Amino acid sequence: MNMDVLVSFIKIVEEGGMTKAANALHISQSAMSGSIGRLEKELGATLFDRGGKNLQLTPEGEFFLVWAKRMLNAVEEGKQSVLEATTSKGVIKIGTYAENDGIYSVVSAFSRAYPNISVYLYDKKSMWADFSSLDLDFFVLPSSECGNMSTIRIALRQNMYVLMGKNHHLANRAILQLSDLKGEKFVFKASSDGRMDSMYTYCVEHGFVPRVSFLCEGVECLLDVITQSSAVTLVYNTFRQFRQRMDDLQAIPLDGVTRNPTDIAIAWNPDYHANPLREIFINFAKNYMENEYRK
Repeated sequence: MNMDVLVSFIKIVEEGGMTKAANALHISQSAMSGSIGRLEKELGATLFDRGGKNLQLTPEGEFFLVWAKRMLNAVEEGKQSVLEATTSKGVIKIGTYAENDGIYSVVSAFSRAYPNISVYLYDKKSMWADFSSLDLDFFVLPSSECGNMSTIRIALRQNMYVLMGKNHHLANRAILQLSDLKGEKFVFKASSDGRMDSMYTYCVEHGFVPRVSFLCEGVECLLDVITQSSAVTLVYNTFRQFRQRMDDLQAIPLDGVTRNPTDIAIAWNPDYHANPLREIFINFAKNYMENEYRK
């Protein structure tokens, strides 16, 4: 079965007969009749009732018509995807206000599918430094902060983990409590004015004051400190998903954590259409989250 016979079958239904369909497709009626006959033989079913003046679909034909249209649509979508992947060029800019590793999974897959489109990710520090010139296409935010923006959910932030080096003396524990971390050296991310991230606040709110030995402005600095020292830190489950794959890190669940689950989303302003590549990324991210990422 090839696509041409599906096109012929659908055109016969649209035109109400083989003569008009053959003329519309610029093929002979005998050739069209022969291809439909072979199709019916291959399917083991009669698609048309040939008893009347006009061809009428049989129940089997009605069913096959739905399938044939779906198949042709899928082929056209595939052609369009290949065309976009091979011809689309440019840059997509994403501001990551909420740290999570779902965005890295989406962006990595997108870059493989669209190698000619570059994706620039900006963290809070970069955006604070030069926000006005960035002209961001997307934002990674907690859903509660997205307002009227359109969104695609990429992660659920609810659990916390203790992140440490693989050789840390607690690395073999199955689960940890805050009390187990008493006396441990901590490293936290901090803004340029010295304010520590929400993990430090969480500890203090639960009656545990961490021993802060290091402060870092970025994620990479924080990870370097952990891998090259005995320091630990706290991270959400959305951070762990990516970082746990690194050979020299260990993430252990933190027991007794009571945090309200928070959706993390890719968000964009539906009224802002400056970047023509935006729809390509939106369609890819939606499909990726519905299929590949949730397997």
